[in-house]
Amino acid sequence: MLISKPEIECLKLLVFLSWLLSLNLILCSIPHHFTTKKHQSKEVEREKSKMGRGKIEIKRIENSSNRQVTYSKRRNGIMKKAKEITVLCDAKVSLIIFASSGKMHEYCSPSTKLIDILDQYQKTSGKKLWDAKHEIYKWNVISSSCLLKKKTRSSKLSKF
Repeated sequence: MLISKPEIECLKLLVFLSWLLSLNLILCSIPHHFTTKKHQSKEVEREKSKMGRGKIEIKRIENSSNRQVTYSKRRNGIMKKAKEITVLCDAKVSLIIFASSGKMHEYCSPSTKLIDILDQYQKTSGKKLWDAKHEIYKWNVISSSCLLKKKTRSSKLSKF
C-alpha cells in the first residue's frame, strides 16, 4: 500500500497537532507546581478571604450548651445522610446513636430490620456479637420490641 505525499504530510500534521495538544495539557498542570512563593502567598490570601464555613479543631467542646447544640445538629445531619443513602442507593442502613445522657436515637432502613443487619454484619465481618446462649435473649428482645411497636400503633389509632 502506497501512501501519497499529501497523505504523509497530513499524517505528520495530525501527529504534530496531537503532540501540541498533549503538551498543552501538560503545560496547564505545570504552573501549579512551579509557582513562586510570592504568587503562593497571594493564593493563600485569596483562599482566606473567601466566604464559607471555617474549619474547626476536632476536640471535645467544653461549653455544655454549645456541645448539646452541636450534638443535636450533627445527629440530625447524620440521620439525614443515612436516610438519603437508603433512598438514593437502595442501601440497608442502620444507625444507633447514644447521647452522653444515655438517650438513644436510631434509624433503620424501612425495608430492613435491625436484627437482620446485625446478623449480616456478624456473618460478613466474622465478629461475634452474640453466641448461641444469647440467641434466646435476642429473640425475646425482638418479640418484645415488636409487641411494643404494635401497642404504640394501636394506642395511636385508638386516639382517633
